[in-house]
Amino acid sequence: MASGSPKEFLTLPSGPDQNFAIVFADRLADGWRCTGALQKPYGSRVGTTKFSKLRIKFEDSRVEVIRDDHTFSTSTGPNKVDYGHAGDCYSWKQGCAKGTFKVDLTGTELVLAPDVQWVMEERWPESLTINDMSISKDRKIASARCGGWCGHCWPADKKLFLMHPHCKKAASCSEKKSLNPKYGDAEYTLYPFPTNKDVSLRVYCHDMASGNPKEFLTLPSGPDQNYAIVFADRLADGWRCTGALQDPYASRAGTTKFSKLRIKFENSRVEVIRDDYTFAKTTGPNEVDYGHAGDCYSWKQGCAKGTFKVDLTGTELVLAPDVHWVMEERWPESLTIHDMSISKDRKVASARCGGWCGHCWPAGKKMHLMHPQCHKAASCSEVKSLNPEADDGEYTLYPFATDKDVSLRVYCHDMASGSPKEFLTLPSGPDDNYAIVFADRMADGGRCTGALQDPYASRAGTTKFSKLRIKFENCRVEVIRDDYTFAKTTGPNEVDYGHAGDCYSWKQGCAKGTFKVDLTGTELVLAPDVHWVMEERWPESLTINDMFISKDRKVASARCGGWCGHCWPAGKTMHLLHPQCDDKESGSGVVHAEL
Repeated sequence: MASGSPKEFLTLPSGPDQNFAIVFADRLADGWRCTGALQKPYGSRVGTTKFSKLRIKFEDSRVEVIRDDHTFSTSTGPNKVDYGHAGDCYSWKQGCAKGTFKVDLTGTELVLAPDVQWVMEERWPESLTINDMSISKDRKIASARCGGWCGHCWPADKKLFLMHPHCKKAASCSEKKSLNPKYGDAEYTLYPFPTNKDVSLRVYCHDMASGNPKEFLTLPSGPDQNYAIVFADRLADGWRCTGALQDPYASRAGTTKFSKLRIKFENSRVEVIRDDYTFAKTTGPNEVDYGHAGDCYSWKQGCAKGTFKVDLTGTELVLAPDVHWVMEERWPESLTIHDMSISKDRKVASARCGGWCGHCWPAGKKMHLMHPQCHKAASCSEVKSLNPEADDGEYTLYPFATDKDVSLRVYCHDMASGSPKEFLTLPSGPDDNYAIVFADRMADGGRCTGALQDPYASRAGTTKFSKLRIKFENCRVEVIRDDYTFAKTTGPNEVDYGHAGDCYSWKQGCAKGTFKVDLTGTELVLAPDVHWVMEERWPESLTINDMFISKDRKVASARCGGWCGHCWPAGKTMHLLHPQCDDKESGSGVVHAEL
């Protein structure tokens, strides 16, 4: 360190007796034997060198051993021997080698790089091979015997690279190539997902000899299960499903079978480059993109002959949740996809498509795959960040901080903005999800029927909701009751979800204001602590009429009013829960209702 150029060394805790390189001196008089009388020793390269530290040099994520640095080594015999080298001129008989080496990195943080291997060179006869080659499973220890007449072994290219197990994991074939310029076309393990850097994927790297290698996904199910067919035959009478044929549909017809798919990584998603045919075989005049089917066979529904099949079985990927197929470029317009099937695990998809003409392919002509262990979006913003092309629509989120494996189907709105919002679609529909502040007002408030006076205009209205704006809070889902993005209002005022009221009569039981909450078909229920209260009422003795909450807490309704009178969820806040979620916020689960 006192110099201007200090050097790095790796200490070998296993010691010099476990880190040696020997070029053996003795030489048999009869080279055909393994034992016997000796001749003059092999003096020109002979020596035994033992190492206690190795000179090292850093190269990106790899560590090169400077094998011929003997600063921290001890040699016996006339010559110093480089680390990892063994040889002799003892015998030309296979198996008789006396030269030996041992590498022992035990106790260090490094291992032999995956591509490190030993080779026999400068040998005679040429048929001689390394004896007793051993590399431990953890790649910490290597040893062998090498020799001939003469014969030597050392690491390939005379270079020895080490790696730290926690060091950079290649995210692409280009990175794999940069880590080891000798890598060729083959299957490799990559870590391509920036949002989940510990999730790996087996990928075939192609064209590694070029400056721009490409990633492919091998399809273990094979090409017979991964095909795209635009059918050639065309009926003379398009109204039929069978019959005489006319000239074939030559302009786009073809059958393409795929054994590997070109892929491109996009955050946590994998895009299939559907029109790459590097590892595909086509029969017929045209190549057909992966996942495409079509024909010009018949315009009768159900007669389609074009077919496709996607089978990701044996890979680590599945079709992304938003992948679906659409019919396009079809006549007549009423034609639909036939026999569309997507397996529950989203590994396999198939269909028949056609018309006069008619085609189907993945919506947007794009197919995205996902790794099940990859990042699961907790919000619409995360969906957008994972896929910048995501549009408004239904998505599966994993929004519960306390239960990250529990999913929820959510409608993401305003995805084109920088702040998309979450909504819960109500399958029961707006006619079962309404809030009414009744307008009519009795002239005599002591009655339930009779003449009316001027209506209760300041707050009256009827609002019906088809989706609810929601906000996630740990395991609970808050309804933003005053969001009317997916609501329709009649009357002068919008009314918050779960609110009812009127100024119709001060007589108990005469209320005309009503609300209904119906979560049927959603995955959520009213949280156990949600209950309705009467407020802003006169007289004070008035209570909610016909309060109802179903046993499964999916449905609630009531009538509320007075002179005036209103009801809403206590605290004007409504929380929902997923039954699979572990809610620790709602207390005992007792159902409350003010009656």
